[in-house]
Amino acid sequence: FTPNGTGLFTVTYTYVDANGCDDTDQADITVVPVTNPANAGTDQYVCIGSAAFQLAGSPAGGTWSGSVYVTAGGLFDPVTDGVYVLTYSEGSGTCVTQDQVTVTVYALPTVDAGPPVSACYDAGVQTMTGSPAGGTWSGAGITDAVLGLFDPGLTGPGAVNLTYTYTDPATTCTNSDGTVLTVQPLPVAGFGNAPIACVNAPFPFTDQSVAATGW
Repeated sequence: FTPNGTGLFTVTYTYVDANGCDDTDQADITVVPVTNPANAGTDQYVCIGSAAFQLAGSPAGGTWSGSVYVTAGGLFDPVTDGVYVLTYSEGSGTCVTQDQVTVTVYALPTVDAGPPVSACYDAGVQTMTGSPAGGTWSGAGITDAVLGLFDPGLTGPGAVNLTYTYTDPATTCTNSDGTVLTVQPLPVAGFGNAPIACVNAPFPFTDQSVAATGW
């Protein structure tokens, strides 16, 4: 039975047996209007890994379905990227109405801060390069986050952890990657010798340098 409107409808059932005898019965069906159908709300766009959030269906009291990532109560957990069509059902019996909403979960951008690098303590300002372009740098020794300028003189010798962060303008999703810049200490040149040298005699020097590789 598919009603074409509201009101009282009388339906008749007729049965004829093998002997040609027949009988009928009737039933009255009252069709009532749906005054407040289900509404799943507006489409949602989130980044993968975001906190689980509550979908807002109306009227209250309905149930959600359509994905393993949504509970019947409408809590959606964006743990996997993709497009999800979710259904909100509200009502009872033959008066259940449904509406759908699309939740798009964006993947995070792929970010690369580059391989570990090194620079001498007195090498001056270094320029870090991350991918994709347009991100920002952070960490000790960074003097310009946008240009990626690093001053090894500000940190001193040792390994410095740097982070490159990028936000995709199309999805507003943010991701970051890290790298290590090792500031190398300067070698100390030095040598020792006897206070007196003789003519035509070998005169030895003693290498007292630190971190030197040769004369």
